Amino acid sequence: WCRDDLIASFHIKGIVVLWHLSKTPSNKASLIVLNTTTSAIPVCISTLSSERGFVVGDSCGNIALFNVEKDSAEEICATSLCKKVHAKEHINHIKAFSDGRVVSVGNDGCIAECFITRENELVRGSSTPIPGVTGVLQMWYNDVCLDNLPRIVTGYFGNLFTVIDCTGNFEVFKFETGGRQRQISHLISVSPEGNLQLSRQSLAVCSNRKDGRNEVMLFSSLHSNHRIFNHAMGISLHGEPIYDACMFTTADDLDYAALVSGSEDCTAKLSFLVNDTVTTCISMPPQESCIRAVATSRKFGSSTSLLTIGGGKLSIDFYLIKDMNVAGKIFCRDLVQVHNVGRGGTHDMANIDHRINTIKAIPNPFSNEGNSSHFVGIGDSNGNVDFFIVQEERRHERFIIPKYHIATQDRPILSLDVLSWGNCFLVIAGSTAGRISIWCITVNQGAELRYTVHDSPIHEFKAHQMGTNAICTSILNNSISSLNLVICSGGDDQAISVIEVIISRGKNQEMSARTLSKTLTAEADVSALKGVQFINQTKFISVGYGQKMLMWSWSRSNGNELLGAICVDVCDVNCLAFCRMRDRAIAAAGGEGLEIIEVKKINE
Repeated sequence: WCRDDLIASFHIKGIVVLWHLSKTPSNKASLIVLNTTTSAIPVCISTLSSERGFVVGDSCGNIALFNVEKDSAEEICATSLCKKVHAKEHINHIKAFSDGRVVSVGNDGCIAECFITRENELVRGSSTPIPGVTGVLQMWYNDVCLDNLPRIVTGYFGNLFTVIDCTGNFEVFKFETGGRQRQISHLISVSPEGNLQLSRQSLAVCSNRKDGRNEVMLFSSLHSNHRIFNHAMGISLHGEPIYDACMFTTADDLDYAALVSGSEDCTAKLSFLVNDTVTTCISMPPQESCIRAVATSRKFGSSTSLLTIGGGKLSIDFYLIKDMNVAGKIFCRDLVQVHNVGRGGTHDMANIDHRINTIKAIPNPFSNEGNSSHFVGIGDSNGNVDFFIVQEERRHERFIIPKYHIATQDRPILSLDVLSWGNCFLVIAGSTAGRISIWCITVNQGAELRYTVHDSPIHEFKAHQMGTNAICTSILNNSISSLNLVICSGGDDQAISVIEVIISRGKNQEMSARTLSKTLTAEADVSALKGVQFINQTKFISVGYGQKMLMWSWSRSNGNELLGAICVDVCDVNCLAFCRMRDRAIAAAGGEGLEIIEVKKINE
């Protein structure tokens, strides 16, 4: 069926017969005969937006364009012909769009694009292979917001019939058919947004048995009269596990939040959380290896955020995210500008054996007025911590070198936190040995800012038996001469450690620190903890491989008190992101997927 009143039948020697059905029963159907002028057999057809034009794909990878002005008994030859769009393989499905694009899929496992010019000629465009499929049978697009690639495709990988989500590059389901030559028929229900409907998936495979009988095997999902799920899947973020994530809000509106996620699929994506739903996302250019850490920094009242991405081979990328500040508009991808500031490099040479493990960034309070900058700390697998001062203004050089470098005794560095106090930056680093060290970088303000790194940490202590995976800090008291700080950490030993530290500044600006109290909650979770985050001065949340998000309250007298817990329906949880909004707070647990959880009682 081409449309409600038009049927196409395919014949040998490139012939397509269109049967135009009349709405009046007494009238006969009129015929239109199309000739592709090739010897191949037509396989699929699509109607142009004008409804008087057609594109036809055949068994030899050719696509023919037809313009039919009126019904005619004579053969109508192709206006234009694109040969071998899919090499010499079958074109199984073809779709024409109103903007002049013609998209087709075939047995070569590729999605091919052609374009109809103003001269009514068919011009070949790009051809994109679909990972995990050797032959594509059918495709579905998001009809609400058309993308360059289809949302869902079905096809074969060897003898396996499979359904692929092209947006996230992951496999939805597959069936063993026993051979590509067997006859199959499949039913997949897809919404106008391009999402699969969970209750409508089935496949029938017909095969010939040796005794001469036909055997039909039917695979089907469970059908229900009650609609349990609206869609089987939400928005696709990544095709591999998420290693790190962070969130931030806009400068003027705290009702909406943005989320940055980095994955093993070598990409980082900027998504938007609107009305408790993760909406469309912006993909950053992929790095050569997996993304291990992401961080954002925004000065209060500013409309610009710095995004830092780090991953394998010690690769670092810096981006600026600028809000367009259009009144009355929701914070979304159309109102955000993202551009690359430059690439960064550590003091070590790029090596396949080393990677960036953790990143922390904060606005630089010492930057000159009108020339905002950010202080970025980066910890790697070689036990080093590098510090960058990244300017918001567009730079001519594309490679940013670190300002300073710390070589710790422990490798690798797994977690970092950074804060500014007085005329210095404090860097708290956690290592795989379970130790936490506090480093100080002094800023000398004059005609030109000078940063001085102390040769050794001002304080160091053992927080875990192994693997300090996550660190967060909370300031209890702050004065010119002293800082009362609480350091919370989660480790591979399944424990949560809370250390109260006081940092003092002497008359000669010498720095010293000592531990006031230490609280260790052993077996805080059933497995390794991967994220901790303070939600106010004394309350914090934690998450890990145990797939539970826990809320804790700390006090010097009572230690860590468990307030509540909620299950997280994400496997291999690797990270925790947190963001305060206008009247509430939200947390995101990332791993093999991403789950958004509302956090309450943050002000009690």
